[in-house]
Order: sequence, then structure tokens, then C-alpha cells
Amino acid sequence: MVTNSAKMSTNKYLPHIDGLRAIAVLSVFMFHLNFTIFSGGFVGVDVFFVISGYLITGGIYKELLAGGFSLQAFYQRRIKRILPAYFTMVILVLILSAVLYPFLQLKIVAVTAAMSSVFLANIRFAVKESNYFAADVHEDPLLNLWSLGVEEQFYLVIPVMLLLIWKFMPNWFKPALWLMFILSFVSCLLVMYFGQHKIAFYYPHLRAWEFLAGSILAVAGITAAKQSLKGNLLSVLGLVLVAVPTFTYTQDTAFPGIASLPVVLGTVLVLHFGVNGGLAGQLLRSAPVTFIGRISYSLYLWHWPVIVFWRYVRFNETTVMDNVAIIVVSFALAILSWHFVEMKFRFRMANANYKYYLYTALGSVMVGAFASFIVYTNGAKHYFNTEANSLIRDSGTISRFADTQLWVVNNDTEFTYSQLLALDKNLLIPIGDSTAEKSFLIWGDSHAVSLLPGMDSLARVNKKGGYLLNRQTGISNERIKYYKYVTQWLQDQQTIEQVFLVQRWSVRLESEFQRDFMVNFCNNLKNLGLKTTIFQNVPEFTVDPIIFQARVKILNSFGEFRNSPMVDTTSYKKLTQPYGLLFQKLAQDHAFKILPTDHIFLRNGMYHAMNNDGELLYYDNHHLSPEGSRLLMKSLSHEVF
Repeated sequence: MVTNSAKMSTNKYLPHIDGLRAIAVLSVFMFHLNFTIFSGGFVGVDVFFVISGYLITGGIYKELLAGGFSLQAFYQRRIKRILPAYFTMVILVLILSAVLYPFLQLKIVAVTAAMSSVFLANIRFAVKESNYFAADVHEDPLLNLWSLGVEEQFYLVIPVMLLLIWKFMPNWFKPALWLMFILSFVSCLLVMYFGQHKIAFYYPHLRAWEFLAGSILAVAGITAAKQSLKGNLLSVLGLVLVAVPTFTYTQDTAFPGIASLPVVLGTVLVLHFGVNGGLAGQLLRSAPVTFIGRISYSLYLWHWPVIVFWRYVRFNETTVMDNVAIIVVSFALAILSWHFVEMKFRFRMANANYKYYLYTALGSVMVGAFASFIVYTNGAKHYFNTEANSLIRDSGTISRFADTQLWVVNNDTEFTYSQLLALDKNLLIPIGDSTAEKSFLIWGDSHAVSLLPGMDSLARVNKKGGYLLNRQTGISNERIKYYKYVTQWLQDQQTIEQVFLVQRWSVRLESEFQRDFMVNFCNNLKNLGLKTTIFQNVPEFTVDPIIFQARVKILNSFGEFRNSPMVDTTSYKKLTQPYGLLFQKLAQDHAFKILPTDHIFLRNGMYHAMNNDGELLYYDNHHLSPEGSRLLMKSLSHEVF
């Protein structure tokens, strides 16, 4: 996406490269707009990576051959072409975030901005718990800078490496590129094999092979033959290899790695065979397409902040007309950025060498200082939007119950069978009527903890006593042995008659392995003669209700906005669909009961996170507040015990 001019040191303009850029940026743009047909549009970034490797290495190689390569000149060109538009966007986004966001969200943006000021945005997202496709990550208007971080790290390292190889081992110049390509690609495959998809996605050494594919082409010394049937077919094949993943891949595709090979190969084919026209070349050389290619860097920079801010103002509920407006505004900002920032600094800035580094340092310091101030002052809580920020209170999940610290404080997972046998009070927390025999067990993840206030109240009313298993026991590979411990303990117990399973099923049953494990586990409970009650997933919202209140306060100063987080029933059906058939089958067996959890939130065809009195029923977008928990359990009072 970085605007390396579509030429090498020969100064020959290569319009098909701008055409490729247009395809890449539009694919990413349409994917970010959630257009279903572009479900794999994220592969556009890989197209950019290959183009960058091709142009950068090709230019360096020709200058090395001519004896005129200079690291200083190289970095000056990079600074002029990349950083003015980059820092302009980051500063403006940070300012707008300070105007629109409550402190918690502003602090998140500021951390990204601070990392971006030293071109480490990809590392920032690599160490976050969520992956690239997670909803919470998509609320950061600077998320798109991850790929620029990868590119900048490539630009910092590859010129030095190529210069050293050329100086000390010139005969190894081309083999060295192949060796680096193979090492990077194999490393990427290994990381993917061991399930570390997020690491492979963000880290530069695991993406380097995509750049190096372009590099190898650039130095191969192969001249594309003049227009021929073979060249036409191969250039069209290249477009097909890019297009098929764009339209067929999804966020569930194991990516990058093997899945990114077609995109990389396709880009290489188009770069090589599209230069002499043909069917693909004619498409890529058309004036509208090449124009989009020329503004692709600014369009890539601006489209994502526009999407994020627009959805924020619209409370994540956008229409077709909203998407049209987003496209228009993004293109308008991209053209302005391209004309007044990119072109100005690239061609009109004075040639004094020190200015390039001075402006770079100034931009980096400005962004870093402003962002660091926001982070240091906890999202500038007492400087911006103070009235709205005061609405946000520390109201996360309960951290203690019955004088015992709950597992959610430290995300405790481990325990032993002997602890179960000893009825360790830090592991098995008594709830309900303290005088009653312990007849039930609540077992699950953080959703079980959020349901605890309501379950405790209902158990007391019904004079029932039981335990909460005080560990994170959401279904996953690493927790299988703990399920065996509890199953064995239940077999040894004489008083436990009922088990309540409460988990975030939208996550715990999203894979086939998890669903198969759930079936086997439920059959084990049935064989023990236990009554098993499963609470359905509660409706999940696209915004945190507490943050929502602050957002309303801020946005009300610009106009009228609705005052309650809502989600439609279609979204809830989609949420429960992956495991819906499993629950239907379980419900047909008298040993199991599936309890609904959505009914108390439904009003006028929409699920609401607040009641009619404005009380919060959730403390974030998918956990019930104590009030919500009690209200839900009261509504199910005749179904639970």
C-alpha cells in the first residue's frame, strides 16, 4: 500500500502496477465494509507486499549494478513518499478520537498511535489477546497501520542486507534472496502448524517471504516477451489466483501460509506478464483503475478511520446509504491527501537532506508525545469529555463471593482432584442456602460468574445449596483433564444431583472439536444419573453498554441519538446457529434441559442492554450485570430447580 512509484530506476512508468494496487486497495476496502462477496478481501495486503518487494528490490538492484546505490538516498525517498501522509492521518485521527471517544477507548487508540510513531503497530496488535478479525480490534481506527509497520520494518532491514551481500558476497546476491525466501516461508508454515496464526499474521520475518517473492522476480533478469498468447493466459491466470481467494476466503481461513501462496504467485504473474498489455494488462491500464492505484496509499490510510468513526457515530448499525457515504468520504480524503500531502512532499519539498530527517523526527515526536500524554493520563480522563467519562465506573464482573476471590481476578485454571475431594473452599465456593445439603454444581466460564448473583438469590429462595466451581473451565483443548477430574468427583459424590452449565457457547462451541467434546461430556453426565441444565448464550451486543452511555453523552452534543444499546433477533440467531442443532438434540433427551436467556431483554423485536428504567442489565457487551443476572433468574424461577 505504500506508494513506491510504479517504476524502477529506469523511470519507465508501469501502469499495470498501479492497476494491481487498485485491485488490492479496493479488495481491502470492500472487506472492511463487510461486503460478503469480498469475504477474503484482506488478501489485498499480500498483493501490496509482493509489489513493494518487487519495486524496492528492483530499484536497489539496478542502482547496485550501476554503482550508484546510497542508503541515505534510499531512506530519503522512503521518508518523502510515506511519512507525510502517514503522520498527517495519525495526528488527525488522534485529535478526532480525543473529541469523540470516552477515555477507555481513547487510551486504546493512543497506545496504537504511540507504537505507530515508531512503526511498530503490527507488534502492538500481535501482543493483544484478540486477533485481526476480532470485533474489539476493529474498533481501533489505526488498526490498518499494522501492515505499514511490517512494510517499514522490511524497508529498514532489506537495503542494508542487500548492500552487505553485494559488497562481500556478490555471487550470492540472488541465491541469498532465495535462501531468505525459503527460511521465511518455512518459518511461517511452522508457526501456522503450531496454531500461532496471529504471530504469523503480524510478524515481519514471517511475512518477509511475500516481499521476497517480488524481490526474486525483480532480480531474476527475465524480460517478459512481447504480447503473446502465453503471456496473456498467464497474466489472466495471475488475476484469477488473486481473485479466487478474495471472493472465497473468510476470517476462518488459516492465513497466512499455504493459503497466501495463490495470491503471492498470482501477483508475481501479473507483475511479470502484465507489463506488455494483453487482457489483464488492458484492464489494469485503464485510466480509472490506474488513478485509484495512484491514490491507493492515501485511500488505504484513510478508508479505515472513516469506517470506524462512521460506525461509531451510527452505533455500528450502518445501511447501504451509509456505506455509499463512507466510500465517497474516503475517496475525497484520499484525493486531498494524495494531492496536498503526498505530491507536495514527494516532488516539491526542498532538497536539503537534513529536512527529511528533521520532519520525520518532528512527526514521530509529535505523535508519540501526544499519544504518550493520553496514555499516561489514563485516556486524558480529566482533560477531554470529562462529563461523559464520569459516567464510566469500575463495574466489571464481581471479584469476590462468600469471602473468596473468584478465578476471574487472575484467570485461574489449574486445580487437582485432591482439591475437589477435600472440598477446597477456594475451588468449590458454597452458594445458596448455607444450611441446605449441597445438591448442585455450577460449572463454566466467566458467564457462570456473571450469573452467580442471580443463582445465589434463587437458590436461597428455594432453600437449595450448591457449589460454584471456581476455575475457568470453558471448553478448550488444554482443559480436558480438568473435566475428567470433575466428572470423577461427581461420580464419587452422594449429594450432587444437578449440574448447571453456563458458558459463552458462541466461543466455546465454535469448532467441531468443541461440539464433539460437549456431546461426549454430556453423555458422561447422563450416565452418572445427573440432571443437566444448560443456559443458552445471552444476546451479545456490538458495543459495551457502559461505554455506550458515555458515547451517548458525547454524541448528544452533536445531535439526538438513541439511548439504549440494541441488537436485532437475526444477529442472535446467527450467534447461536453453529451449535443450535446440538442443543436441539440434547433438549430431546429428558436428562437435559436447555433454558432460554434472551426473553427478558426482548422489547419491540430488539434485544436491549438496559431496562425501561435505564438500569444496565450488562456490564460489558456479553456479560450480565448483577441486576441482569437477578432479573434473568427470577424469570426462570420455575425452570431452574
